[in-house]
Amino acid sequence: MNHHKILVVDADQACARLVQSHLEAAGYDVLTADSGESALLTARHEQPDLVLLELTLPDRHGWDITRIIVNDPQMAASRVIILSARAAAFDKIVALDLGADDYVTKPFNPRELVARIGALLRRSQPSKQPVL
Repeated sequence: MNHHKILVVDADQACARLVQSHLEAAGYDVLTADSGESALLTARHEQPDLVLLELTLPDRHGWDITRIIVNDPQMAASRVIILSARAAAFDKIVALDLGADDYVTKPFNPRELVARIGALLRRSQPSKQPVL
């Protein structure tokens, strides 16, 4: 078990359930939110290791959520991956410039997404081996 906590934020419940099932099968603890406000409340309270965030939410744009997470000292340790149907280069550039760590477009391969999450979380952990 890796014991990493991931918050999946998506108003599309079918997509959120698909992602949740793959992440749980990989050993992650998964929380879900279907709006920007519930995502921020959950992120502040639970302090997940990673937030998987759709840009298009019913109440707030994912760019706002990304900006808040990255700039709030209480949540800044959380990594952010955007998982969105918005595939324009502009959206990707803005999200990455705001502090997102990665951007995955829908449709996506769930196994690739789990692999990207694992790689990001491994790189985010302090190294246990001395640097030579």
